[in-house]
Amino acid sequence: MEINRIGKIFCVLIILIFVSCKKEEGEGGLASIKGKIWTEDWNSTFTVLQAEYPSADVDVYIIYGDDISYSERQFV
Repeated sequence: MEINRIGKIFCVLIILIFVSCKKEEGEGGLASIKGKIWTEDWNSTFTVLQAEYPSADVDVYIIYGDDISYSERQFV
């Protein structure tokens, strides 16, 4: 009887841990993303990589969570 009760309490605690520990997406505050965007130049059949070089004048879009459109637009 006591084991069954302890098992139920343990299951409830595990469920509460998984449900309550969820962080929502959103604004980054002082966070930043750094990196480089590279362009790959392939032949017409995409079998031979002819060149790789840093991209220029590229728009970068940030999408939060399950949104279908970008939330912020950053210029690189």
